[in-house]
Amino acid sequence: MPKVEEEPADNENSGDSQLIKFDLKEEAKQETKLKPSTPPEPKVDYNKLKETVQKFLDNLKTKTWKTVQKEFEVGYRKKPKDKLKDANPDTRFKITTNVPPDSDFYDASKIEINGIENKFILAAEPGTEKKNQEDFWRMVYDSNVTNIFYLENYEADAPTVFVPWKVGEGQDFGKMFVSNKKIDSSTRFAVQTVLEVLPEGCSNSIIVRFMQCRKRPETLVASESESMHALCFFRLLKDDRGATMIICKNGVGRSAMFLMTHSICTLFNANIVVEVPDILAKVRSSRWGSIQEEEQYLTLHMFVFKYIQQKFKKHLADECDKQKSALAEHLEKI
Repeated sequence: MPKVEEEPADNENSGDSQLIKFDLKEEAKQETKLKPSTPPEPKVDYNKLKETVQKFLDNLKTKTWKTVQKEFEVGYRKKPKDKLKDANPDTRFKITTNVPPDSDFYDASKIEINGIENKFILAAEPGTEKKNQEDFWRMVYDSNVTNIFYLENYEADAPTVFVPWKVGEGQDFGKMFVSNKKIDSSTRFAVQTVLEVLPEGCSNSIIVRFMQCRKRPETLVASESESMHALCFFRLLKDDRGATMIICKNGVGRSAMFLMTHSICTLFNANIVVEVPDILAKVRSSRWGSIQEEEQYLTLHMFVFKYIQQKFKKHLADECDKQKSALAEHLEKI
């Protein structure tokens, strides 16, 4: 991902995340020697990036929020009665480990967004059923994911049951063994752990970063701190070559919001004028029922506005405030 020039007289925005950094203290720069075969990464022109975001905001101004709300209805599908039969056969994830005798199905879908380097898998959480937990970790191993983002709130006194949370702890999930190698709970917005996943009778394991948010915004209009925590959680998504798995209760609401918000902000970085309905259509064509409620579709715009404000504090913050106020008024009416 190209590096981004800093906003004039403002903080530097570059790094190993696809999202541009924001609202961070400038760290001491360390000189690093590049290998002769590694070309320097090009920088994204700040002014061009600002023009791209301005076009996005201008396009929104030509619509009412009631019109934007109508965009939600295009391609909307309610929760299917039979997830296997209703799943898109071209994008549903098919497990291969220990198949047969085990099933190749898990409630998950592969999604690729044009212009985004990461490959994504949206999935439902396995819950408390042992068989679902085994199938989940079979899928994780098969997909060789490098990151798992879990968008249900972390509670220290009620930790996620399908993850071993203590360092050095190992747990069997049927024929899958998962062990905790490292944990970091120092940030205010997420708990992160490094897991090793190994099938029974196999010596080749994979290493996975598992990240669970501390608190996702529950209200239609999130507080400033909740919005910032959500944006910080997005920034944990690295430019890894492997797949990124995003999970929530059903794998269609919060997970789809996360994917869409990340995609919109990343495409800004590539100077692509984003059409949010097009991204929604792409996600829905790959994953049944993505974005289940109108409020979810409208609220993800709030996250995008917050991102723009953090990136362009001197130029577009006031305009975003006006958009946010108008959207907040609309949200209160529905």
